[in-house]
Amino acid sequence: MQILWRPVLWGLGIQFIFGVLTIRWVVGRQIFQCIGDHVSTFLLYTNSGSTFAYGEFLVTNQGVFAFQVMPVIFFFCFCVQILFYYGIIQNIVVKLGWLLQISLGTTVAESVNASASVFLGMVSNTLI
Repeated sequence: MQILWRPVLWGLGIQFIFGVLTIRWVVGRQIFQCIGDHVSTFLLYTNSGSTFAYGEFLVTNQGVFAFQVMPVIFFFCFCVQILFYYGIIQNIVVKLGWLLQISLGTTVAESVNASASVFLGMVSNTLI
């Protein structure tokens, strides 16, 4: 079995550059910290919905897994489904797949599949 080294080396190189930009470069770290804070704030909206649906006792006091983690997964799933309905996810997946295809030299099917699994991996696991 022959290994194609171009995608392997380019993938490792891109990961290394991405790691240097996000870990060593202060501006890169601040950008990803800002994005992470916004995503955390967005996902914390599930606490209000979970408290409304299940009551404050089960959500905050007991810390039951089903009442804290599962609503976050469902909320993210619903948001991705809405973006899918409006065609936004398809555009993002195709553009990211094109970027992967150009940079790694992979086929269209491989690139789009890899980029789609980033956005739809958790959602498809939830729906199965």
